Amino acid sequence: MAMTQEGKAKIAYPLFWPQHLFGTIKGDPSSQRRAAHGPGPRLEPWEGAADLREFLIACEKYQEAFGELADELKQVTTQEEEVEETAKTETLEGVRIERERFKTMLTLERRENARLQELIDDQSQRNDRLQQSVDGFRQDSARLLVKIDELSTLIRARNPDFSLQQRFIRLAEMWKKETGHLSRMTRKCAHPAYQQIIGMGKDVVQFILQDLKATHSDWFWALTAITGENPIPNGDAGNVQQMTEAWLQWGRTQGHSV
Repeated sequence: MAMTQEGKAKIAYPLFWPQHLFGTIKGDPSSQRRAAHGPGPRLEPWEGAADLREFLIACEKYQEAFGELADELKQVTTQEEEVEETAKTETLEGVRIERERFKTMLTLERRENARLQELIDDQSQRNDRLQQSVDGFRQDSARLLVKIDELSTLIRARNPDFSLQQRFIRLAEMWKKETGHLSRMTRKCAHPAYQQIIGMGKDVVQFILQDLKATHSDWFWALTAITGENPIPNGDAGNVQQMTEAWLQWGRTQGHSV
């Protein structure tokens, strides 16, 4: 049964009808208005549709196309969810691996800190023992110095020449050390330590003769300056061995034990 133009005009569009894709139903007032102004760029699906059956067939095709689009959208959504789930799983796995690595590093650092603390404690104990040893050594040294002072006092009381001999030894060592590189006797004898020994007088003659016998140092000028004597024969001048023996012989005659 053919549908009249008036009947077609009364047919309502379905709510989901995509007019931008399929156009409008023939007989619709809006279609008639466009026809008055000229044909549009698209073909209307109702061109040549003579009855409601053709309209329903078109609706079914649209529904099928819509169903396919819905299935594709569902597939895309499912794929996106799978991708998102995979990314989330990979992220969580990465976080777990990083957390485990951090825990391992933290454990190693704690072990290293504990070992370092043990070394520090051990070194601290060694330092304490060393400090105790140093304190004990200082106490022993202090007691030893007291004993040395007591012994020195006793020796000086028994031998008044002891402190004089110590002074001579100190000055003689200084003189030898600071003039050993000199060759001229006049420069050696001009040294302050040598002059101080001469200034100590006859009390140091015994010590000078003993050092002369042991080292053959140039004490001849000092002996002559202190005693005013010169027992060296003219023929032995310049012969250190003969000059030394002459002064030792003179010392023996003067009562010095050399």
